[in-house]
Amino acid sequence: MGNSIQHHRSSHDQYEHQYLFSVHSVIIANEMASVKALLCRDIGKLAVLTSTVTLAATSAVIWDNQRGLNHAANNLDTKFDGVKADISCLEADIGGVKSDINRIEKKLEDCQWIIGVNGHYTMHALDGDKTLMRQWFQRHESCK
Repeated sequence: MGNSIQHHRSSHDQYEHQYLFSVHSVIIANEMASVKALLCRDIGKLAVLTSTVTLAATSAVIWDNQRGLNHAANNLDTKFDGVKADISCLEADIGGVKSDINRIEKKLEDCQWIIGVNGHYTMHALDGDKTLMRQWFQRHESCK
C-alpha cells in the first residue's frame, strides 16, 4: 500500500513537471515569435536605431578622446611655459653669479698687483732707496 501511494505521487509529480515544462516552452516560443515578428516587421527601424546609437556612441568616444588630447596638450604647454620661466630665472641667477665672479676676479687682481708693488718697493727700501716707497704712499694717500 505504501508503494502504490508513492507510485501515485511520482506519476502525479511527473505529470505536473511535464505540464510546467510544456507551459514554459509555450511561453518561450510565444516570446521568440513576438521578437521574431518585431524584428521582421521593424527591421528597418531597428537598423536605423542601431546605426544612430552606434554613431552617437562613436561620436561621444571620439569627442571625449579629442577633448582629452586638447586638455593634455594644454597641460603640456602650461608645463613648458613653467619650465621656460624656470630657465629664465636660472639664467638671471647665472648672470648674477658671473658678475660676482668678475668682481671677485678684479679684486683678486688688484690685491695681487698691490702685493707685487709692495714687494718691489720693499726690496728697494731694504736696499736703502726709500723714494719709490714714499711716492707710492703719497699717491695712495691722495686717492682717499
